[in-house]
Amino acid sequence: MICSHERPVTVSDLMKLGQSRDWPLCELAYWIGVRPKDCTTYEEEHRLNPGMLVHHDVALVVRWLDRYPSAAMPQTVPMPGVFLKRLRQVLEGERLNGIWFATALGRHHSIGSRWWRGKAAAQPTVRRAIALIDDPDPETLRVNWRRWCTLARMEARLRGTPDLMASHQWETDRFPRENPAFENQHA
Repeated sequence: MICSHERPVTVSDLMKLGQSRDWPLCELAYWIGVRPKDCTTYEEEHRLNPGMLVHHDVALVVRWLDRYPSAAMPQTVPMPGVFLKRLRQVLEGERLNGIWFATALGRHHSIGSRWWRGKAAAQPTVRRAIALIDDPDPETLRVNWRRWCTLARMEARLRGTPDLMASHQWETDRFPRENPAFENQHA
């Protein structure tokens, strides 16, 4: 595996993922849900500062692709509100609100209610995440969602947020060595 379980996902991890799959930058951009221009920026950052963290929503997609290399990208992806409704149905008895849904997908918690009402479009990285998690089989969907949430909590903890479910906030620091929580955790 490329991504360490002892530190957040960096631009170096992102570039190594693309290299391991023999993806040109434009294909890497497609898989992680960013513009090719953004991938070029990541490539430049890889040369200048390989330890810089990728954005947390990108990090979650990278972790998933690293952990599940056989993941496929379907042609169609449900809208976040529709996907949230399906998740609520398959999670039988578990409470899933828009706040945790958005946070677990690497976005600000407030967007979850707008997705639910169909008042906001999903970012490309969110569409990629949904595509990777989604499955027509309810049991597989349930397992995928739980795995995704585990990866999200781990990435958040590695970035300095000890309890993502309680805080619903992602640490935004892109340079972990300057983050006291990161230093204390890895001292």
